[in-house]
Amino acid sequence: MIAEAISHVAGIKFVMANEFDSLDLSSRSTCLKWLIGWARNHEIDSVPLFGTLKEKPVKLPAEVTAYWIHDGIIVYQAMEAAT
Repeated sequence: MIAEAISHVAGIKFVMANEFDSLDLSSRSTCLKWLIGWARNHEIDSVPLFGTLKEKPVKLPAEVTAYWIHDGIIVYQAMEAAT
């Protein structure tokens, strides 16, 4: 939230956040919804969001593009919109 506030005041529409994995599952969902809301309202353009997860996410909202790193190689995984 602090990073977004600084971004908003600076007018750069960019937020970078690490340790997404430290949130519980419910809070991860809340965080994504919050960020997507900002994006839909054109308050932010890009949000690199980093975290270590046990497996690739199966379903993410259409606004989210996930990149998976396995054995040091970035593997792009296309995501389907949640139904």
